[in-house]
Amino acid sequence: MHKQKQTGFTIVELLIVVVVIAILAAITIVSYAGIRDRAMDTRRATDLNSLRDAVMIWSGQKNLTLDASGTGFNGGGNGWVTNSNYPKSLEALLIEEGYLSSPIQDPVTPTGIGSYMVYRCGTSTLDGRDRTFGLFARMANPDQAGNDKVAWDTLGCASGGANSTYGMNYIKMFVL
Repeated sequence: MHKQKQTGFTIVELLIVVVVIAILAAITIVSYAGIRDRAMDTRRATDLNSLRDAVMIWSGQKNLTLDASGTGFNGGGNGWVTNSNYPKSLEALLIEEGYLSSPIQDPVTPTGIGSYMVYRCGTSTLDGRDRTFGLFARMANPDQAGNDKVAWDTLGCASGGANSTYGMNYIKMFVL
């Protein structure tokens, strides 16, 4: 009788293939998480730029600053950009008056509450007239370009707990 040679993979070969696939999958998952975080941070930075531009145009046309807008906590202009508990939110004002076309939604917190904040600096800064404001966000990587947090802290600006209480670590400053 003629003995047939068996073909196929040995258990060792199969284990090596499984290990290689697992390593590649782990690398892909880690890369994806980093890409996703960068994409969400880019969206947040774009949101803050859109809010800043809308507020600056609104302020220029109305000749008002945020503290006179009736928005925010107790109508004083500071606090969450979107919050149904306020007399009027900054976002609602900008949409009603046509300066924003749609609500600004954080990619992780789409309800708006807990997404973005706005605060007046509270010291005579940049222009010497105490009209410096900051828009705040919580970023996965706050070290990206455009973060004015160091300048905000250096000027001694108040943040109403945005940094410490709410973990906001990215600031976009502007002067009205």
